[in-house]
Amino acid sequence: MITSIKKLFAHLFSFYLDKITYPRFEHFDKHYASYQKDYQRFLYQQFSRTAIGHSLGMNKWNAKKLQQHWKRDLPIITGSDYQKKWIPQSMKKKNILWPGKITAFSKSSWTTSKGKRIPFTRDTKKTNIRNGLYLQSMIHRKRQKPTIFAGKHHSLGWTIQKVDKKNNYIGGDVSALLTQSANFLLASLLYAYPKQTLLQPWSQKSVLYENTLPQKNISLLYGVTKWEEMLLKRIIALHGQQGSTSIKEVLPSLEVVVWWGVSIQPFLSSFLAMWLSLEENLVGVYNASEGIFGFQAWTDHNGGIHQQQTQYRPTQWFFAEFIPVEYYDSEWNIPKKHYDKIVDYSDLCQHPDQWLNKKVGLIVSVPWLLRCPMDIIQITCVQPLRYTLLWRPASINMTGEEVSEHQVMSAIARLDTAITLFSVTWNTGKDSDGIQRLEWIVEVPHAICDNTAKQTNIRQQIDLYLQELNDDYKTKRSTQNSVGEFWLGEPIVHFVAPGTFTAYAKATNRLGGQYKIPKATSQRTFVEWMLTWLKEKE
Repeated sequence: MITSIKKLFAHLFSFYLDKITYPRFEHFDKHYASYQKDYQRFLYQQFSRTAIGHSLGMNKWNAKKLQQHWKRDLPIITGSDYQKKWIPQSMKKKNILWPGKITAFSKSSWTTSKGKRIPFTRDTKKTNIRNGLYLQSMIHRKRQKPTIFAGKHHSLGWTIQKVDKKNNYIGGDVSALLTQSANFLLASLLYAYPKQTLLQPWSQKSVLYENTLPQKNISLLYGVTKWEEMLLKRIIALHGQQGSTSIKEVLPSLEVVVWWGVSIQPFLSSFLAMWLSLEENLVGVYNASEGIFGFQAWTDHNGGIHQQQTQYRPTQWFFAEFIPVEYYDSEWNIPKKHYDKIVDYSDLCQHPDQWLNKKVGLIVSVPWLLRCPMDIIQITCVQPLRYTLLWRPASINMTGEEVSEHQVMSAIARLDTAITLFSVTWNTGKDSDGIQRLEWIVEVPHAICDNTAKQTNIRQQIDLYLQELNDDYKTKRSTQNSVGEFWLGEPIVHFVAPGTFTAYAKATNRLGGQYKIPKATSQRTFVEWMLTWLKEKE
């Protein structure tokens, strides 16, 4: 009986996605400019009724000159501005960041600070649900298999940490709040664990997932790429045949993995080993705690996933603006004198050739969030809009979250010993224990070069300081899976003698000029070059 109901639901749901939801998304994609204007007008109408809107003078704008006011009079508002001033007020009063009382706040991490609280409004919920339906309609249109919805869906890691009734603050992330507020009947039909895992820490849930997902008839998996890779590998190791790498042996119903993060490139080899038809099995989503900003745009040549960077098509319900990267300052801020260089999509369409393959900063506005700089993207097509996500300013992506260059340098600065940081990158599991780590190369005084005890102390200090500065790093450093392995291990630190950097730069014709050494990067190119050069010198 239950199986018949599930099959009927799958066919009805796939029909709805194919005939109603996907055509709406296609219409939006073809008429993106008009949708952007409508959404900008909606945001203006809502924000002009709030305390932040009044402080910015939006309630005094001439609605007929909205475009001029928006470009000229609306400042860039950074994440720290929201966290220090506006979020605390919105937890206590109505009409601060959005009309009405905000009843829940998710918790996540800013790229450049310790932590953040994200208002969860009714419009936030609506936009995430609608974009979720658009995503599922894209998957169905690509594969034309109702069986995707006959099996269970599973999302990784969402946790409601606590409830503060006094301040109406719910800890956790946006996905946890969406799951908690979902219709129970619909959630029971779609999800493997509808709501019962929300209050469990990841260490407990990971054991549950590893041991029971093969019995759940999983057809679709959502999550941060690295976490998905680690979970699938553990399931294969626990339930597959000895020496097997195929996920189909243990999760035969699995059709699609939806991944998010800055790039899938570090994990491609792992997923290729588990699957062959990669472009059909992996679907990329560009999202953040602030919203969903893009879905993978499949191309006619082997799928966008096989390109160096995945192309995205924009989603609905966020207003996008762009500024060329050359107008950022050295701290990755946008000086006020360059506000006139910020353009919206209608400006892009007037001179499409000028913006093709251009690297630009993406500035977003969504319900409760005004003109906040996000990431660096490259525009690959103007009409329709397509872009690739390149990097998050001055940061290293670790299993989906960010450690900023500012945090890296702050950790180094707090050390008692004066050392020079060469670079910090991430280790992709190539070491003997296969655990993800940060990897550092540092130049230290001669007295430390041969002193193992001092080197150990420096490594531990760096680790502890970074945990203080970044909540997400701390969580992954203190959370274990079912076999006692931390999601992130202790950092790897290579200690080199004074003058090594200069000698390396000179030997490789990189001394002076515009040759930059990244202080925080997800790319291992420089670290591999440096380690190879050091080995050859020995």
